[in-house]
Amino acid sequence: MDESFHVLDPEGDVLLILQSPDEEFAAWSEAAEAEKCTLGKDSEMQGNEKWLTNGTFDEQNYNEPGEEPEPNPSNPKEKSPETQETSGQGGVRLQVSSKHLRLASPLFRRMFSCGLQEAVKLQSGECVEIRMETWDADVVLILMNAIHGKIRNVPRTVSLETLAKIAVLVDYYECHEVVELCSEKWIDHLERNAPRSYSRDLMLWLCISWVFKTAYGFQAATRVAMEQSRGSILSLGLPIPPRVLAQLNQRREEALGGMITSLHELLKSFRESPGPCSFECSSMLLGALTKGMHARNLLDPQPVAPFTGHNITETVDSISKIPSPRWYNEDPSRYNSRPHKYGLEQHIEPITKNFRYGMKGLHLSDID
Repeated sequence: MDESFHVLDPEGDVLLILQSPDEEFAAWSEAAEAEKCTLGKDSEMQGNEKWLTNGTFDEQNYNEPGEEPEPNPSNPKEKSPETQETSGQGGVRLQVSSKHLRLASPLFRRMFSCGLQEAVKLQSGECVEIRMETWDADVVLILMNAIHGKIRNVPRTVSLETLAKIAVLVDYYECHEVVELCSEKWIDHLERNAPRSYSRDLMLWLCISWVFKTAYGFQAATRVAMEQSRGSILSLGLPIPPRVLAQLNQRREEALGGMITSLHELLKSFRESPGPCSFECSSMLLGALTKGMHARNLLDPQPVAPFTGHNITETVDSISKIPSPRWYNEDPSRYNSRPHKYGLEQHIEPITKNFRYGMKGLHLSDID
């Protein structure tokens, strides 16, 4: 963005002052250290989600007129002009209309009402300055052009990264309707190259699908995440509700846990007498399965949730390929023998059959 000042409404009474965010957006490499997924605790924000308030405006961070704002170390990125000096005009400034913001965003509507400092200033005819250090300036400009009806200034296509940033803004400011038509075109453009492996891009796509409620994209992204993640699925600070992550992690862990437990139960059945087949058969299959599970780090110690290092797709493929010994049954005739007809395949196939063609992703209707 070359220009540092954009007038979206010449009579606008709100000045947005934007500066580049300090934190990396949806950091992938630091995800494991930054977040710990806690299943079933919807109310808790995780990792670098701390600057969000579950998609709603945190009115507690705004003070009544005359009150000194209290420092909030957990939310340092958006600052009221009273909390810092206005010397220097670095960054990008947008002159916008409070009326447009009120109509488009319930969050701004709350911000400009209820006796908050911003509302008092607007009522007295003053211009309100709002500093934003969390958001990407280019993305805010796209959203503000949409809010102010300047559709010709809204790009027809955007990158996956940009659309994910727009989705975060739309979720935070609750302005889904104003970008509905644009978002449909953006998503249609990206859908043919949607991520098909568990990665940062997949989590961006999952966030986009959730915010804009695209059923097929959400189902496909959640399926890939469950099948291919090698550990707890994390939000990367994106507005993916904890209850979504909880369901993904629960289903992933149930699938892996079920397969691994079934293998150990099969191993136990071969050790016991009488086993599922003859002594010779059980003994050979016991040895083959023990060696196969050991080679795949499934034997001792038995993996437990969250099954770090294991994913569903590779586990199904790997245990299906545990080699089974081949031998011939003793025959009364010294010149004739017949191969034994039972092997590990007959015992492992029932364990993997439910996952051989992939899991089913979540439906939007699955989320309460």
